[in-house]
Order: sequence, then C-alpha cells, then structure tokens
Amino acid sequence: MRDKSQLAISAPAKLNLYLHVKGLMHNGYHELETVMQTVSLFDELRIREFAGTEIKLITGNSEGLPPAEENLVVKAAKLLKYHYPRVKTGVEIRLKKNIPPGTGLGGGSSDAAAALKGISKIWGLEMQKPELAELAAELGSDIPFFIYGGAAICRGRGELVEPLPDIQENFICVLALPPIHVSTAEVYSEFDCLTNKSSLVNIAEVVSSLKFGDTKMLGDNLFNNLRQAACNVSTRLAEVEETMDKFFSLSGAYGYNISGSGSAWFGVYSERESALQAVKNFKEQANIPACIVHPVF
Repeated sequence: MRDKSQLAISAPAKLNLYLHVKGLMHNGYHELETVMQTVSLFDELRIREFAGTEIKLITGNSEGLPPAEENLVVKAAKLLKYHYPRVKTGVEIRLKKNIPPGTGLGGGSSDAAAALKGISKIWGLEMQKPELAELAAELGSDIPFFIYGGAAICRGRGELVEPLPDIQENFICVLALPPIHVSTAEVYSEFDCLTNKSSLVNIAEVVSSLKFGDTKMLGDNLFNNLRQAACNVSTRLAEVEETMDKFFSLSGAYGYNISGSGSAWFGVYSERESALQAVKNFKEQANIPACIVHPVF
C-alpha cells in the first residue's frame, strides 16, 4: 500500500511557441499573449509529511537557486498553510533540479505548481485545478499554466490560462542549452527601450498547427518578440545566435527560437533522425548541451 504521507511528483519544463509582449500595464506588469507547451524535461520533487509545522526544502544541486526562504516551492507550501490553517503538520520537500535556471524554461514556476499539487494532496485538501490555479496566481505569472500543463494560451501577465486540446500528433523538439544565465528582469527592461519590437505572427496559425498536428506550420510560425532584447542584454547569447541559426538550419528544423527570455533555444522537427543529428552536432561541434524533448500533457 502506498504511503499517503509522502509522494513523488514531476515538474515539466515549458516552451513558448508564441510569445507576444504587448507592453506595460497600469499595474506595472507586462501584458502578454503566449502559447506554451509543457515538454519532457523534468525537475523532481519528493514530498514527505511529518509532525510539527516546519517547512523544509532540501536541494542536492542548488547552484543558481535562490535561498530556501525565497524559493517558490517554500512560498507555495506557506501559501497553502496560510489559506488552510487547519493543517497542523509540516512538509519536507526534496527538490532535484534538471531544468537549468535562467533559461526561459519555467523550472521555478513548474516546481511551485508541482509543490501546490503535491502538498495539497498530502494534506488532504481535495483542491481542483481552478482553485489551485487561483492560488498559483498569487505566487507568479507562469505558475497557473503549470497547474494545467499541456498546451495553453496565457494572457494578462500570464495568469489567465485557456487550455488547448491535446495536439493530434506529437512534434519533436531539440532543446539547446548554452551555459548562459539570462536575467528576465533585465530582458524586459531592455525590451521597454526597443523602438522596433519585431513584426507580429498570427497566434491563430500557431494554435491551428497544434490542433491539426502540422509541424511545418508550427515551425514557420514560432514567434518571440523578446528575442532581440535577450540578445542585447546577453552578449554571450547574441554570440551563440549564429550557431543556432547554423545548426538548426543544417539539420532541417522547420523553425527555431528562444523560449521565454532565454537562454534556451529550441527547434521543431518531424523526423527523429534529423533531431538526433542536431543534438549530435550541438554537442560535438559547438560544445553546447542539447537533448530531444516531446510534448507532455
């Protein structure tokens, strides 16, 4: 019989297949319209309930992570405690990071969503996704999306989530991970200073490509108007842009872009052999870590 006082839960990365930053809102946040998809690169959380009220976070590979009291996983646990004071036990969360921080893949937000889902289950709170997403919005803009997972259109500052149907045919992505940490705050600040914020692709084309499983249409319509700002902020990211252009093009990617504010890049493929060749080229010729990921739901 499974021990109900502990559980393991995976936290997937995300890709921004479409990201249109529209500008600043009156509340100081940037207004977004984005299509996001969870993919098969996961952080791992092991959550254990114990007597007492303490919230413990244990990270075996903590490089690049904020202190425990600032970590979104701890904040998620404390938020549940605040809203459900009847809970009289503590939790220990062991977090194994596989999603590199500062890459635009949403690892911290995904960890927080996984913590909300896992801890609420351990504490027997019987919370449904809409209720969890409402709490998640108090923690951060991307976190409600990760409560649902799969593909979704997100608007507002990212907290308004419209889940999309599961795609008809899984596409293949090559994820390239240059060892570069990009500050999201600095990228948005630079974006506000740009006069040319890039031409706009129609979001309907991206949604249609997912609906009908049209990988070529998806690749043709990948869009992210933070890309120039990210390359302006990070000279190292700008330097690898040419490498990305070369290796994704040579291996037959239908399209490629950065995710979020970078530094991760991804290319869209329909043939696994082409994707494997791209991974090999990145590793052997450019010395850039790369892997194949698929959509997860």
